[in-house]
Amino acid sequence: MIVLVTLMMTLFGGTTWLVLQRPLASNPELHDRLTSAAFLLSLAVVAAVLHAALTTSP
Repeated sequence: MIVLVTLMMTLFGGTTWLVLQRPLASNPELHDRLTSAAFLLSLAVVAAVLHAALTTSP
């Protein structure tokens, strides 16, 4: 569970840093594609965390 939460935080931080980089921010198509991919990956991690939390609870 801790690993999944750490993965989610790393994903948010890493993609935020990438999206805010000057070459990426100036290219709207690449910016939108990376932002969408990061959002979908984040949703997948959230789903995994919820699944782990709901299936392991007493």
